[in-house]
Parts: sequence; C-alpha cells; structure tokens
Amino acid sequence: MNQAQSAYLPLFLDDRARRGFIDSVYAILMAPNRTLEIMCDANRHLANKSNLVAASIAATTASAVSAIGLGQYMYFVTGLLSWFITANLLCLTCKIFGTRQIQFATAIIASAWTMLPLIFIGPLACLKTLPYSHYPVGMAMIICIGWSCALQILVFKHCLGINLARTLAILIAAPFAIISGAIFWLALILISSADFL
Repeated sequence: MNQAQSAYLPLFLDDRARRGFIDSVYAILMAPNRTLEIMCDANRHLANKSNLVAASIAATTASAVSAIGLGQYMYFVTGLLSWFITANLLCLTCKIFGTRQIQFATAIIASAWTMLPLIFIGPLACLKTLPYSHYPVGMAMIICIGWSCALQILVFKHCLGINLARTLAILIAAPFAIISGAIFWLALILISSADFL
C-alpha cells in the first residue's frame, strides 16, 4: 500500500484512533489484511459492546441483503448461523493449533466483518432482470462469496498467528483428518457389531 492509499485509512489503521462503523466498513473494503490483523489482536481492537454491535449490524445486514437479493429468506438464518459456527470454529482452532488464545467476542467480531462482501449480492441480484445478464451477475456473485471466504481465511491466519500456507494446511487437513477418523471409528463399530450378529 503506497502513501496515497494509506492516507485514506488513517482512522482505522492508527492503533490509538477511535473507530466507528463506517471506518470499519471502509477499512475492510480497502485494506482487509491489515484491518483484520488489527481486529484479531485484542490489545489493539477491544471487544467491547460498541464493536460487537457494529459487527452484528454488519453480519445481519449482509445476511439480510443477500437473502432478499436471492429471494430465499432462509439464507438470512443460514447466514447468521454460519457466522456463529465460524466464530466457534475460530475459537476451537485457536485453542488446538494457535499460538495464542482469543476471546469469543473477538472471534464474533472478526468473523462478522468477513461477511461484508455478501452485502453486494442483493444489488447484483437486481441486475438479473437485464437481458443476457445471468452469467455476468452469477460470476459477480461467486466473486463476492469467494471474497468473503478469502476474508475468513485471513481471519483464521491472524487469529492463529501463523503464516498463510500453514493456515491453509490446517483448514484443509483438519476436516479431512476428522472425517477420516470418524469413518475409521464408524467402520470399526460396524465390523465389531457384525461379529455379534
């Protein structure tokens, strides 16, 4: 980031500055890596009520706009549920693999801001009525979802306190190991119960 770009982010990137809701939105959109690094550090970004409310507004709005845009109101509930599941997985992953422990409030705040790109799905869905727009609009929606996933990976990276390659290895290998273990134990139970029949 050069000097001209960093001049637009003075309020959020300054550790001593007071951050507002719009400052957080702007910082997530313009400098997501640095912003999420600050949000995942409890010493630099307090998990107080105002930050929790701002993050809740961001997650709720993103879920609502994407649900309304897609015409499926169940996406609202699914979006909020995925927010809480991501925060719980973040805390659990940090306890197992991380070099530092994070508070649940910090995990809630950081994972809520990763949903911000989903807010663009609603306006994009309005463009579907234009002729020959289904493919470009669909691709733009996929980009928004991918952007949100990339932000979630950054949150895991900063909360775990490790580099990106190790974070991706953990996020890919951990579910594979859990599923493999579950299949092994299920097979063992089925084999041992077959002996009793």
